[in-house]
Amino acid sequence: MKELFYQILRNALWLKGEMPESIDPIVFADIWQMAQEHCVSGLVIESMIRNNVKTNTQYTMKMLVEKQQHENFFKKFNKVAGELAEILNTAQIDYVIFKGQTLAVYYPEPAMRRPGDIDFYVSKKDFPRAVKIFTEHPEIKRGSEDTEKHLDFYLKGIDCEMHHRTETFGNPRHQRYFDNLIEQSMSRAGTIHLGDKEIKTLPTIETIILIFKHLYNHLIIEGVGLRQVCDLAILLHTFSGKYDTKLFQLHLKRIGYLKAFRAMAALLVTKLGLPAEDVPVILKKSDYVWGNRLLKEIERRGNFGKYHRKNMAPGIAKSMETAEIAFKHFIKFFPLAPNEMLHLIPQRIKITLGKYTN
Repeated sequence: MKELFYQILRNALWLKGEMPESIDPIVFADIWQMAQEHCVSGLVIESMIRNNVKTNTQYTMKMLVEKQQHENFFKKFNKVAGELAEILNTAQIDYVIFKGQTLAVYYPEPAMRRPGDIDFYVSKKDFPRAVKIFTEHPEIKRGSEDTEKHLDFYLKGIDCEMHHRTETFGNPRHQRYFDNLIEQSMSRAGTIHLGDKEIKTLPTIETIILIFKHLYNHLIIEGVGLRQVCDLAILLHTFSGKYDTKLFQLHLKRIGYLKAFRAMAALLVTKLGLPAEDVPVILKKSDYVWGNRLLKEIERRGNFGKYHRKNMAPGIAKSMETAEIAFKHFIKFFPLAPNEMLHLIPQRIKITLGKYTN
C-alpha cells in the first residue's frame, strides 16, 4: 500500500510516472487514511482524478467533495492574505508572508495543497506599530495562541500569526544568526501573486532554509506530516539552479543543520522522486541511511505528531507523552545536529516542567 501511496504522491508533484487504471477500495482505504493523516489528501485527489484512476463510489464521492472544499479554502485564504497585505502596505509596515499560501503557488495544482494558517513576519522597527494597528483594527480579533515567536490574530475567521521571530533555535548563537539573516533579507524581499494581490515574500535561500528548519523542528519535537516534506521538495525543484548553493550551504553550517538537511534531501530523492540535480548539496551514502530513519518517524507520527499516540486528549498525559517523544527523537537524531540538540534538550525540559510548576 505504501509504495502505491508514494507513487500517487510523486505523480501529483511532478505530473509524471505510471498510475494504475484502478485501485481496490480496501487498498485505497489505507491510502486515504494515510493521506488524511499527512494532510496530502488534496494531492492524492488531484492525481487520481487527473489520471482517471477508478475506485468505488464511496471514495469517488469523498474525493469530489473534498476537492471542492480545497478549492473553496484556497480562494478564501488567498483573499484574506491579500487583505492582510493591503492593511500592512497601507500602514507602510515592512513585512513578508511566508509558508502556507506562498508555497501553494509552486504546486502543479495550487488549490490542492491544504492550507493551515497565514504566517507573516514584521520587521523589528515596525513590530510595535503593527501590534497596535492589528489590535485596534475593527475586522481583526485577537487569538489565544500567542507564543514566544508570534502573536495570534484572526481576520475573516482565518488564523493569522504575526511573527517577530520566524524560527526558534536551541543555541543562542544560531538564533542570533538566523534572526539577523531574516531581518537583513527584508530589503531583498520577493513578490508573488495570490489571486489579484501582490504579496511580499522572503528571498529564495531564506525561504528554503526556513521551510526546512520548520519541518525539522516539528519532526524532532512532536512529529511532522508529509505536507511539509512535499513543500520542501517543491521549493527545491522550482528554484533549482536559481540561487547560490555555496551561500545556502554556508547558512546551514552557521545554524548547525547541514547534516540534517542532507538527510532530509536524501529522503526527498528516494521517496518523493525529487530529481537529484535539484539538491543543493552533495549527498553521501550515510545521508540516505539517515533519510530512511527520518521517513519512519514521519510516517509514524503524521501531521504535527497528532496520530498513533496513547493520549489524544489535551492535558498532562498528552504533554508528557509529547516530551517523551521529543527526548527519544533528540537521542535518535542527535548526530544530525549535535550542537543544536545539546541546547534544545535543557530548553525542552524547562518548557515541559514549566507547564506544571507555574
